[in-house]
Amino acid sequence: MYDFGLLAITGLLFIANNGSTDNNLFHTSADLALKTIHGAESEGADVSELVKNFNEALNLIDQAEKSKFDTCRSYEDCSQQAITILVTITNDGHVLKEQAKEIYALHRFVSFSIYAPVTAFTTSVIGHLFLRAWKANQAKRFLQMEIKEKLK
Repeated sequence: MYDFGLLAITGLLFIANNGSTDNNLFHTSADLALKTIHGAESEGADVSELVKNFNEALNLIDQAEKSKFDTCRSYEDCSQQAITILVTITNDGHVLKEQAKEIYALHRFVSFSIYAPVTAFTTSVIGHLFLRAWKANQAKRFLQMEIKEKLK
């Protein structure tokens, strides 16, 4: 359900930066989270919770950069929380995107399953009524015909 490849990439980013959470790692995670949010939104998923969490992560980084710690204790703590939130956003975004794709496919299947038989039934009823009317008209024309003797 979760994108383990994405989690592995984030882990590698942590290792590459020797466990430090500098601005570059935050920006990389933020870009990845933002792309995931856009991807999920393009598939029709409700991304309001993801956007709220993204804004929370931006608030944490803002606190870290301004050294005004309201919801965290230090620069490292704020950065760590922000990156954790961004990784969660990325994973949840991928899950929402896949769910939206499945819901769309199910919606198409259900629509086809309902509308195809209804359309076929309606078409057959209309065709049957048209055929009955045509036959009645043909019988009426036949009965109204006058028989004339053909001269030799």
